Amino acid sequence: MMRARPSVRGALIARKLWIEVDPSGTSYVWRRDDHARHAVDDPAGAASQIAQYLKLRDGGTGDRP
Repeated sequence: MMRARPSVRGALIARKLWIEVDPSGTSYVWRRDDHARHAVDDPAGAASQIAQYLKLRDGGTGDRP
């Protein structure tokens, strides 16, 4: 079993985001608490919105070190 430093484990867990397709099959959904969604027929637009959300959520630029 690999033993990661606690700071590494915590960082990996904190960065998770679940993205789903809604039951109607028309939208990607994330942030279920405020129902952020984007049309399924525009995956690039959804990816852009999700990337922006992650930058704001994580307080960084989104670039990997």
